[in-house]
Amino acid sequence: MSVLTARDGTPVAGETDSRYWLSGRGPRDRNILAGFDPDYRDFVDYILRCTHKIWESRGLGLIESHYSPTTTLWTSGGIVTGDRAVIANTAATLAAFPDRALLGEAVVWTGDDTEGWYSSHRILSTQTHLGPSDWGPATGRTALVRTIADCWCVANRIEREWLVRDNLAAVLQLGLDPWAVAAAQGWAPSEAFSLWREAEWQRVTSGLAAPTRGPATQTEAMVADVWQQAWDQRRLDRLADAYAGHVEIHAPGLKRFAGIRALQGFILETLAPMPDARFAIDHVASVPYGEGVDVALRWTLAGTHTGLGLGAPSGARLHLIGCSHARVLNGVIDEEWIVADMLALYRQIEGARA
Repeated sequence: MSVLTARDGTPVAGETDSRYWLSGRGPRDRNILAGFDPDYRDFVDYILRCTHKIWESRGLGLIESHYSPTTTLWTSGGIVTGDRAVIANTAATLAAFPDRALLGEAVVWTGDDTEGWYSSHRILSTQTHLGPSDWGPATGRTALVRTIADCWCVANRIEREWLVRDNLAAVLQLGLDPWAVAAAQGWAPSEAFSLWREAEWQRVTSGLAAPTRGPATQTEAMVADVWQQAWDQRRLDRLADAYAGHVEIHAPGLKRFAGIRALQGFILETLAPMPDARFAIDHVASVPYGEGVDVALRWTLAGTHTGLGLGAPSGARLHLIGCSHARVLNGVIDEEWIVADMLALYRQIEGARA
């Protein structure tokens, strides 16, 4: 769990384990939270404990007081609008995975009561497939899944959320064929999602996309710059300047590897199916972590499926929302978590082939 910080950015002494904050023992008033429920001690406490209340304690009805009727939640597979829709989706997930547990790994945040509060919450979930789901009948198997939820919050309510879950990892652990799952799910985006997705595809592929919050510190700029150069400009040689030689990477599909050469291979493998892909950073934030810094990036990748990989070229316009957390120690990235819904790409390709 990342070290929490005061409004001036200085580290706050004390426990950083999520169990400490969920116990209600954390200090109060480190952040002024206008309009938030008074039992929340600060913004990180809000993110951790409202997640715990809703998911762990199964207080699904609390979504009404923590999301608004106009909330918009974006994923690579669709849009969810309004608190009632969020409740319905949450209920469906818990019906399929009734033992689902959400383990908070880190919260990277920024903001204030004037501009709103922004969090990037990394979560590791354990879940057993005991009921029917979008992926098919119950398999009885257990999966470990990583999610990053980026939320913009005002006065106790999440007004916007970008939800990125490693669904490919879950499907593989359940013993399912991801291509068969993608074909069965189909690709029939709503009109609202189609319009938004096309606008996003044009925004990113034009090369003119700008982040809603760009780098505000030297460390944030270093991480954002190396990602932009490697993923958009194909300058994989620059990775050696920004990553430790022993860097550990957690990647989609629950992949885990170490070293710069392996990272270069992962990037090339991801980009190969869409040779014209462009990459845009949409938001950057950071918080201190011990002697280092945790940096969170939200990003978008968009291109055309004309290259080798992900099956025969389909010509599909591919669009992927991703989130990454980079742990910077001694001026270089020492560990990194990359989360994206690769199963959504499979669905987009299957939709183009249908």
